[in-house]
Amino acid sequence: MYELNFRPYKTANRKLKYCLYTAAGIGYNLTLQSSVPGASSNLILPFSAGFKFNAGKRLSMGMEFSPRKLFNDKIDGISNISLENKNPLFGNKDWYTFAGVFLTYKIFNYREDCPAYEQ
Repeated sequence: MYELNFRPYKTANRKLKYCLYTAAGIGYNLTLQSSVPGASSNLILPFSAGFKFNAGKRLSMGMEFSPRKLFNDKIDGISNISLENKNPLFGNKDWYTFAGVFLTYKIFNYREDCPAYEQ
């Protein structure tokens, strides 16, 4: 997934303490179920939107909502009944959503940026 922040954001106590963001990407899922023989493989298009903010010098928090489009109808082990007049791209494929709250604590020197981003 690629994340796009709408404002410059860094974890630690900075001038800009909050940020809205969105993200999108592509993924692959292999599902093994004990009640259904065989495996189900799925191409996934995840999208997300969220909000993150600095709660202190070392602490940041946020929340995210992410619907995910599958291109397979058997993630739950059940194939939906196909209707002739329905668009198969949107009408008969599974979706699932993820919603979460996260907490990040910066262990080392909170005033410095991550050295992975320095070049």
